Amino acid sequence: MKTLRRYIGLLSMAMIILLSSSCSNDDNDNDREVILPQKITMYSYGYNSYNRDILTEYTFSFDNKNRVKSIIKEESGMGMHNKAKTELMFSYDDNTVTTYKFTSIIYAPDEEKPEYIEVSRIEKNERFTYKNNAVDYIAHTYNMEVAIHLSLNTKNQIEERMIAYNAYTENWIYEHDKKGNMVKGQSGFSGNTYISEYDSKIGIYKDVNNPSWFIMEFLPLGLNINNNLLKTTGEDVEDPYEIIYNANDYPISIENISYKAIIEYSK
Repeated sequence: MKTLRRYIGLLSMAMIILLSSSCSNDDNDNDREVILPQKITMYSYGYNSYNRDILTEYTFSFDNKNRVKSIIKEESGMGMHNKAKTELMFSYDDNTVTTYKFTSIIYAPDEEKPEYIEVSRIEKNERFTYKNNAVDYIAHTYNMEVAIHLSLNTKNQIEERMIAYNAYTENWIYEHDKKGNMVKGQSGFSGNTYISEYDSKIGIYKDVNNPSWFIMEFLPLGLNINNNLLKTTGEDVEDPYEIIYNANDYPISIENISYKAIIEYSK
């Protein structure tokens, strides 16, 4: 299960990327109203490094081209009742994401007042580098920096993802179906292979005008682009998802053994 969670988690480490063309709309979707996710609330059930339940809220903003402008991530229920806030702000040059600003703040309970106070702040400005169908950038969490290298196909989908931090390196190889869903991932380190199955409904990020590599890297539930993840299997693991849809066939609740996510939309 730990390897599976890393396989899914590495696809969206809560900060991350983008190229030029749009990731989604099929020809038969041209008449469909554009609906964007505004907020995702995730309840983790203790399957994490803190071994306790965590509440995480993601709030998104978009520019007038439906591209991701900012992502705010707020966590509570971590160790020692601390809270954390991470903000990513993206800048574009024409249709290409060029830079992002990373801000991470840790809050702790005030010993004298019933409120939280800021105890740590990290701010970083990073640039995306593009060369020969590849993207390089530095990803951040509140306590580490990770070098990311993405090899892309002609549809701006991730074919290989390589990460490096300290003396540790790892790479994954991915395959996509005709709809653009990531259906296979294989670890270059262990050889473990995972197969993903999808529904036929509208994906959470169907109308987000960023390429799939950006969505998979930066957004929670980043595999749910064109359709929505139903099950992942591999290496003695089967991880099914229960999905509830709204009247427009967009997912509003996704749950598996590790978490439950509530998705809110612009309309």
